[in-house]
Amino acid sequence: DAARAIGSITKLMTAHVFLLSDPDLNAPATVSAEDVRLGAALHLPVGETVTVKQLLEASLVGSDNTATMAIARLSGLPLGDFVARMNEEAALIGMQETTFADPAGLSSDNVSVVTDLVKMFDVILQNETIQEITQQSIVSITGVSGRTYSIETTDELLVSFVNQAPYQILGGKTGFLPEAGYCLGSIFSHEKGGEVIVVVLGSETK
Repeated sequence: DAARAIGSITKLMTAHVFLLSDPDLNAPATVSAEDVRLGAALHLPVGETVTVKQLLEASLVGSDNTATMAIARLSGLPLGDFVARMNEEAALIGMQETTFADPAGLSSDNVSVVTDLVKMFDVILQNETIQEITQQSIVSITGVSGRTYSIETTDELLVSFVNQAPYQILGGKTGFLPEAGYCLGSIFSHEKGGEVIVVVLGSETK
């Protein structure tokens, strides 16, 4: 029941709100200087043009803060309005103890409780685009410049035994901030036993 900072788990709600407007995932999208947020790997340089879907891949697979801010900008909403939409969606899902303060999860004011996050993972990972992206252990993105960027997942469980038959990871997201510790939400399945949603907040180590 303890409210805790959730770090980059926030990015799932950002992707969810963005996809609600049914954007063209194949449309070109250029990383802008205003998108840059430090604190994690910058996988795509300013000025590079990729597809909207590839921005989502950088955000959800590599937990790229700059790509995430680009997604929020491409929504067409002012940043404050976008964050307000994130909180509205959380309320609709029934996340009564959750507050979002920024799209990337860099603020320790992005807080939730594990029971709220279970609801969020249950709803948001039903989106086929988000589910498909968060199942990938690595993505390769080639920009308009011709450069190719290889982005590895922050979720090391995707390359572990819990993602090999008879088990499968159906999607998930990691998070980390000094104030949040190491965080993880994921949906695991067994070919004979259904699905289990696991949320861990505030771990001292990965």
